[in-house]
Amino acid sequence: MLTKAIRRELVTAPTIVIWVVDASLSMKAGRDELAEHIDVLHADASKQADADGSHELKSVVVSFGQQTHVVTPAPLGHQSKLNTLIREIESDESGTENVFTAVATAAATFKRFRSEKDKHNLVMVIVTDERGDDDEHLEAAVKLCSDAGIRVFCLGHAAPFGQVEGFVQFVFEDGFAQDFPVDRGPETTMPLYLDLSKWGNSREQISSGFGPFALSRLCATTGGKFVIVEDAAEHRFAADVMEKYKPDWQTSAQDMVKTLDRKRDVARIALLQAAHLTSVKQLQPPPLEYRADTDAAFRTAAPKAQRAVAVLDYRTNELTQLLKAGEKQRDSLDDPRWQASFDLAMGRALAMRTRTMLLNVRLAQMKSSPQPLKKAGNNTWILSASDDLGGVSTLQKLAAQASEYLQRVVDEHAGTPFAFVARLELKRGFGWSWTEAKREYPAEAAPPKRSSRVRRVGKL
Repeated sequence: MLTKAIRRELVTAPTIVIWVVDASLSMKAGRDELAEHIDVLHADASKQADADGSHELKSVVVSFGQQTHVVTPAPLGHQSKLNTLIREIESDESGTENVFTAVATAAATFKRFRSEKDKHNLVMVIVTDERGDDDEHLEAAVKLCSDAGIRVFCLGHAAPFGQVEGFVQFVFEDGFAQDFPVDRGPETTMPLYLDLSKWGNSREQISSGFGPFALSRLCATTGGKFVIVEDAAEHRFAADVMEKYKPDWQTSAQDMVKTLDRKRDVARIALLQAAHLTSVKQLQPPPLEYRADTDAAFRTAAPKAQRAVAVLDYRTNELTQLLKAGEKQRDSLDDPRWQASFDLAMGRALAMRTRTMLLNVRLAQMKSSPQPLKKAGNNTWILSASDDLGGVSTLQKLAAQASEYLQRVVDEHAGTPFAFVARLELKRGFGWSWTEAKREYPAEAAPPKRSSRVRRVGKL
């Protein structure tokens, strides 16, 4: 794809490719892979240019981490061993990746080759595995590249669905491999997905099918493209299905907020507020296992859990009320991504509300009337997910509403991450049931013995 894009540029003018390469430790293998292919890419593009009588191709290299380094101040021909330059980029151990600062620096440094005197086409290719830590400089980078006529492409990793963090496996020199969290999303300008990861397997990776928003916006607005070169998520979705769920990369975050405020778009605003709420006030689940080898052990643990449930009850009520404020305008949503996002958020919020209220009921029932463990040797009660709502009519009504929203996502957005998550919620159920188990607990320390010696205190 890049070779074709570069060839098209070479037809009209000499072309310079600006390689902006991530110098982070996590990209060491990626840089080595780029080095293996970069000379071949340039040779193929140049060979075709020679055959077509096209113009000359040259390159420059810029690396970035916390700081930006212009590796090649002057453009180099394709026979200048670019692979060696890429391999020799020193790893940045800061953990900071200021990609948009690097893009702005590269654009400002080499835009002179677009002058009337020195007419070149400029193509920028960013190679990175994260979203960048300086997206506050995104719009400045967009303007610089657009004004200079620089088409930006990015070879990067897919963003996780609705979340900031993905995971990358880093292999140490001794062969030991470990997963590290990396910022790769979300795929939208602001999160539209409720962060309820504490209630599930937060390490289960679901692909969004798109790159992180800021990099995707930079590419789209300059006539380039974000190219997913790796998608390590366990759950991925067909590109042709996801096409109609494509985020709006042409609109900046600031412009989107202004538009929503001007139009009083209550449904979209409610969704954004709810997603933001779960990111700043994460819903922490109470413990679901309780020591029960004695009544006293459970009676001691239950009140603490109920206090945690009370906080959770307040948060889930706040969340559902936020979304209900936008429910009346839900039918005005005309974009498939917003429709799926709103319905999924509403379904998950109602499901969480149902589960929270039932948690309190189950704990209160067990505390007031402790049930005996049935199997000899078991010493622990566990609250396990189930469909059992205990016959509570209020909860049955809430669960029915949650099911309606989630099932609509499954039916209307098949083959998408929205439907995948909705199906997981439905499968999990909205209730809780007590199950029992055996756990190993540390032996309780014996109380200290009282000394038999009597200390004289003198006469009164």
